[in-house]
Amino acid sequence: MNNYYVYQLIDPRNGRPFYVGEGKEQRAWSHLKFTSGCNNLHKDRVIRKIQSLGLEIGVELVETNLTKQQSKQFEEQLIEEIGIKNLTNICKNANPPILFGEQNGFYGKTHTDANKKKCGNANRGRNNKTEAGAKSISKSMQARWQDPELRENQINALKSRKGEKRSLEAIESYKKSAAQRDAKMTPEQRSARTLAGCETKKIKYAGLKRKSYVDETGKKRFKWILATD
Repeated sequence: MNNYYVYQLIDPRNGRPFYVGEGKEQRAWSHLKFTSGCNNLHKDRVIRKIQSLGLEIGVELVETNLTKQQSKQFEEQLIEEIGIKNLTNICKNANPPILFGEQNGFYGKTHTDANKKKCGNANRGRNNKTEAGAKSISKSMQARWQDPELRENQINALKSRKGEKRSLEAIESYKKSAAQRDAKMTPEQRSARTLAGCETKKIKYAGLKRKSYVDETGKKRFKWILATD
């Protein structure tokens, strides 16, 4: 049956195709929901990046009414015309190379500590988000927070970490990040931030008072209780 087609996914940022494929029914659109079943992390990263910017990925059917064999041939031809280096496809044809077990070049190997540190430092501290992308992520997180189950899970996770001591490395990292943020703010902005924090605290702890207590380690701590207690 001639119910196959060849399609390409279009990057709205430049109007160029970044992936070519073949299939039938909803195959072309399954990539946008990450339900295609293909193990192509590079393609998925590009899709997530575009979606985080609040943009819509284009799905273009290049050729329709094809048999399975015709769609594979046309797909390979289109990839050849565009150039594999310009796409996120793993290979030029519909038969990806075997990357599992001993066929994988990294099989049985591990990254050295130095290499792990190098990879971790590559993007640390860099802000790669555009303004549109940051707003899109913020909106998405706010929507997720409306889910009672998700909210309850995160609150319980924080409670389970209560009293956990931070490492000296983490403390120094937090101090450095705070200093960098403060350096980018004017005195007026820092003052406004402090006042906003005070107002939030008043609302959060309205009707409560602080009470001191000694924890199991003998350290003096404070907790909030009802003002009437």
